[in-house]
Amino acid sequence: MKIFVTTQFEGMHRWIDAPDEVAFLRAYHRHMFHVRFEVEVTKEDRDIEFILLKRELNVLIRTLFVGNKLDDSCESIARRIVDFMTREHRMCAGRAASCEVSEDGENGAVVSINKEGQFV
Repeated sequence: MKIFVTTQFEGMHRWIDAPDEVAFLRAYHRHMFHVRFEVEVTKEDRDIEFILLKRELNVLIRTLFVGNKLDDSCESIARRIVDFMTREHRMCAGRAASCEVSEDGENGAVVSINKEGQFV
């Protein structure tokens, strides 16, 4: 069983190594990054509350991403979110989780971690 929360944030990023066909991506450009975070739960009467999970996710996003010019891809943003949210003493520690990050709700990436803390 899993639960999920969604949020979004405005960000500026670039892809320094973009191929010539999309060289414009080498410059900073704006996106609305859409985030969906899923985490394993063990019972039907939630052992993690949606509102608290979303609050923790939003604090992390504000701290790491909002207002910063990023050299991060959707993949690396998702990986950083999953890594942080499943660390020891965090709400999702010791649980399987995944994070989807997309640019403007269109194209994106999904990163998952298992209970043992290994990316899969």
